[in-house]
Amino acid sequence: MSIRPPRIRGVTAAVAASGLVASVLGTTATASTAPAGRGGADPAKIMAALTRDATVPGTAWGVDSATGKVSVILDSTVTGAKLKRVKAAVAKHGTAVHVERVAGTLRPLTAGGEPIYAAGGVRCTLGFNVKRGSDYFFLTAGHCAKGVTSWYSDPELTKLLGTTSSFSFPGDDYGVVKGKYSSTPGDLQGGVRAGDQYQDIVGAGRPPVGQTVTLVGQASGVQTGRIKGYGYTVNYQQGAVRDLIGTDICSKEGDSGGPLFLGNLAVGLASGGVGHCNSSASTTFFQPVDEVLQREGVTIY
Repeated sequence: MSIRPPRIRGVTAAVAASGLVASVLGTTATASTAPAGRGGADPAKIMAALTRDATVPGTAWGVDSATGKVSVILDSTVTGAKLKRVKAAVAKHGTAVHVERVAGTLRPLTAGGEPIYAAGGVRCTLGFNVKRGSDYFFLTAGHCAKGVTSWYSDPELTKLLGTTSSFSFPGDDYGVVKGKYSSTPGDLQGGVRAGDQYQDIVGAGRPPVGQTVTLVGQASGVQTGRIKGYGYTVNYQQGAVRDLIGTDICSKEGDSGGPLFLGNLAVGLASGGVGHCNSSASTTFFQPVDEVLQREGVTIY
């Protein structure tokens, strides 16, 4: 399987009641630091070297918290000269690096819990509602928002939700969409609809490595898994995205932008992954929400 970006769909509950996915200035958490690798190897230096020597589409890397080693993921497209290049780069670091081959293609997922739609057949996930002053927005994946102006709650594109205000992809993977309403939505503000349950979201944070968290995606539904680490670099065909959250959560194409959360805390936006939900070796990467709140000056509400 290949590493894929998530598909575009919407997951916040505010959309259903008011047609608006709003945004708010949110709390942020301190970024995790990578532990020292076994045998004194510095994971940060190793990953910097991999960025310099092994940045090819279909690869991803980050620190495996269980071993302290740098884990390098290679999808099925990494062959021939690309594979030779990566192997040469990895060999420089000996046993401080662990390589994992996965079936399929590492790619964005594009989709989510409550769907959002755009022209050209784009379907992604609505992530979290946010606010800046008196303006309301919602967050989704940047690879969804890139090139998209207007977002709708229906595939016929008749019910306008809002227009793209800003996005970052590659590099990061988030998009900010300004809602069409100027007043505060009245129902289920800032929450996530997970099946028939509603979870209020009041802020953002970074749970510890190993913590169980939840993803809601339109394609995969409600999925849980654990955080494997922070600071992952993922090399999509469209370019590299850095400082992502690595998890063992199952996801499908169509989950892009989907919310990752723990209780009432927003954690991430689905970016991409590799593996199937019927596979024991799934990996999904997420854009940290606290970083988006800081950069865009918005807060969860």
